Amino acid sequence: MTTPTFDVKTTLQRLLIVFTDKIATPANCLQFFNADWCPLSQEISFSHDIETIWVLQRTLTVTSIKDVQVSQFIENLGTQVATKGFDNNKIICDHSNTLQTLTRKTWWTLAEAIIGFYNLYQLTNSKVYYELATHHFEMVE
Repeated sequence: MTTPTFDVKTTLQRLLIVFTDKIATPANCLQFFNADWCPLSQEISFSHDIETIWVLQRTLTVTSIKDVQVSQFIENLGTQVATKGFDNNKIICDHSNTLQTLTRKTWWTLAEAIIGFYNLYQLTNSKVYYELATHHFEMVE
């Protein structure tokens, strides 16, 4: 068995820099790029954003990486999703190429919302996130 010649933590730290420099915006995450990291779309995906929240937080937790910029982004993105990412029934919206809310719902969107909002509740202790996680769980149940 061979030992990897790279350091996973260092590689993840580099990827977090790419993420904060190229993908993260103050309001959401960009999704599609050319080879030079120029955005190809302004599509908003609240479902991908909520997924991003828990994936980033899990990365920081598992690796013990302390990244204030990423931590602040996680909380800001949570606020954006919690204030703008729902339909009239407070169910997370899927993505939209027209930057308008779609009514389509998919199972993975609801599952990601449960994980993402519960993770935000654990981070912030905000009952708003707990209620959102519970609401989405009840929709799946």
